[in-house]
Amino acid sequence: MVLEVYALNETLMLMKIVLAIIIGMMLAIIIALRVVVVSARRLERMEINIARMTKKILKEEELELEKLGVKKTTSRSSKSKKKKTSSKKSRSKK
Repeated sequence: MVLEVYALNETLMLMKIVLAIIIGMMLAIIIALRVVVVSARRLERMEINIARMTKKILKEEELELEKLGVKKTTSRSSKSKKKKTSSKKSRSKK
């Protein structure tokens, strides 16, 4: 009878330890996920701020170029020219 109670106490103690480990692991996962979410938000804000600064610098540079009287060249028009020339090449090959 005493051995049965001792075995039962030992089993309960082992179960408590296992549950404590499982709960600890779950808490660690939750904290890690929270850190990931906070980091992602911070990175998103940094990207937004970089985009704002880039737009601001671009506007300032355009104003400086206008003051100097330099014509604006857009990258879009040069890309479309490249596309047109490549299509002409492909037509001539046919």
